[in-house]
Parts: sequence; structure tokens; C-alpha cells
Amino acid sequence: MKNVSRMRATYQVRMLLCRAEEDGKKLVLRLPKTCKLGDDLVSLRREHPATIIVERV
Repeated sequence: MKNVSRMRATYQVRMLLCRAEEDGKKLVLRLPKTCKLGDDLVSLRREHPATIIVERV
């Protein structure tokens, strides 16, 4: 779980996404309910809806 107030599509997130797609897996981001998603992460989720999953805990 990443405890941040705003989550962005950082280099690390993009690389994990690439690796998940290569391995045929999903990238699950576990975030606090109060965390906001950055515009870049929202657009990345739209491009890869089957691979990126955001769980609110």
C-alpha cells in the first residue's frame, strides 16, 4: 500500500505496468480512500483498463 495524498503515473508505475503487461498480469495499486489520482495516472488507466487496478483501502 502506498500512503500518499496524490498518486501520479511516475516512471516506476509506468515500468511496473510495462512489466505486468509483458508477464500477462495486472498492476494493482492499493491506495488510501483519501488519495487523489493525478491526471497522468487517470489517462494511463484509460489506456490500459484491463491491466491497472486501483484498490481503495
